[in-house]
Amino acid sequence: MRVTASLLLLLTCFSLTAAEEREWSKVVPVDAGVSFSLDSHKGNINITIGADNEISMQARVYFSDSANVPQDQVEELLNALNFNLSQSRRSVRLEVEYDRDFQKSWNQMFKRGFEMPMVDLEITIPDDSNLNLETHKSSFEVDAPVGTVRMETHKGQGVIRQVRNNFDLETHKGKVKVEIQDLHDVNVETHKGDVTLKIFDAGDFTLRGDSHKGNFNFKGLDIRAKKDDRELIVRHTEGNGRNRIDLETHKGDIRVEFN
Repeated sequence: MRVTASLLLLLTCFSLTAAEEREWSKVVPVDAGVSFSLDSHKGNINITIGADNEISMQARVYFSDSANVPQDQVEELLNALNFNLSQSRRSVRLEVEYDRDFQKSWNQMFKRGFEMPMVDLEITIPDDSNLNLETHKSSFEVDAPVGTVRMETHKGQGVIRQVRNNFDLETHKGKVKVEIQDLHDVNVETHKGDVTLKIFDAGDFTLRGDSHKGNFNFKGLDIRAKKDDRELIVRHTEGNGRNRIDLETHKGDIRVEFN
């Protein structure tokens, strides 16, 4: 009886542990030049370059140790999170969220703000992809594909490496580092955020910067900002000026390092 009781206790512990997290995965076959979009809330995102003909997505869903969630509701809440996937061979979009009706009923039931679980994502995309990311309170590491990259992040932080095409970033209270390997058109806007751009072998570009209570810092080239009606303005052309670098900051800092 002691062995049986111990075994039952052990199985119960494993069941409780399993119920405290959830896994999801999907592999989608795609064509060359596919566009991949991701909209995710609160977690860790890792995007790498993989096979040429597929997008692979794996997710782990769980509540942080500090989350104030009733134990008997954890499994229900984890299973209620939706992985909304729209897919074709030319376009793949993954949206991770609770629907609004569910969030509203949870708020009313417990009379407090709704707390999202953590979602850790491991994603591989082809190198010739176009990438569109929207994150909320997430950490991220992204190896950029050769296609265009667009990102909007709210209170997020992380790094984007090997940008080789047009790049667009909007960040709210985030901290983002970007490594641009091959300069094309760059557009960066930050609201109370902190952005660092490392640009390699930048020979031909036109830089325009506008700061509203924010700061610019340039390293590697003699580029200076001037004050105009309490704002900072930067206008600079290098070489033939064919590539565009547009910077705008609202109470945030943008640093540009030319290597």
